[in-house]
Amino acid sequence: MMRRFLATTVFLYASLNAPAHAWDGAGHRMACMKAWRELSDPARAAVSALLAVKTPEEFSGACTWADDAVAKRPETAGWHFINVPKTARTVDLARDCKAPASCVVEQIDRQTEILAGPAPKAARAEALRFLAHLMADLHQPLDVAFAEDHGGRDIKITFLGKPTDMHALWDSLILNASNPPSRGYTPFLQEMADRHNRERWTVGTAKDWAEETLWVMRAPPTGYVGNPGGVAFDEIYVEQNYLVATDQIDKAGVRLAFVLNGIFK
Repeated sequence: MMRRFLATTVFLYASLNAPAHAWDGAGHRMACMKAWRELSDPARAAVSALLAVKTPEEFSGACTWADDAVAKRPETAGWHFINVPKTARTVDLARDCKAPASCVVEQIDRQTEILAGPAPKAARAEALRFLAHLMADLHQPLDVAFAEDHGGRDIKITFLGKPTDMHALWDSLILNASNPPSRGYTPFLQEMADRHNRERWTVGTAKDWAEETLWVMRAPPTGYVGNPGGVAFDEIYVEQNYLVATDQIDKAGVRLAFVLNGIFK
């Protein structure tokens, strides 16, 4: 199950305006493990050749590369998120994705274009590493958030008795909560749910998916909008949001595979 791949390491990288990070390494690996299972045979062969990987574990390991790359390539820091005004109900790329910072939506489209094009193998391999990572970033609710509070980093809270902030809560802490809820599906029901979700999730564009994440972020159970700080979240919060977090990671994996299957038909 996905929980086997959870870890406590949180990767931090610099932004043009503030520290920026999305799902921790475990969240990215979970998304890519899901994607590997959803890849067609031709797509899996192409991914294996580009990244010199043969197993889902090796592929998922490559999906954390983009965080580490920011130290040497600080111009990529703004690629991992998109900030919107507090009044926003949609994502406006002209407003929210300005140069030179760029944003996660624009870069998913750009890296997809490079990967599908005639660029040299090394450039296409790099584009694949970015795409695999950024697709998960797009689905972290507080990576489609407000610049005023630096994506929730300025909102100090307590989670299960320990001080933290809203962004860190969604980066990793909720994924690592003990005794998380489970849907309790049988294998047959899980297969049916996967098929149904695949049909629902593999439509739209990166912008559409960002707007979907925006509404997850704005939903009351997330506890972000209107939070003045100082709020204590407990097990009830985990019950309300753990499956939301894992659904977002599953969406990222399914949609990454959808894009790659389209490129490598």
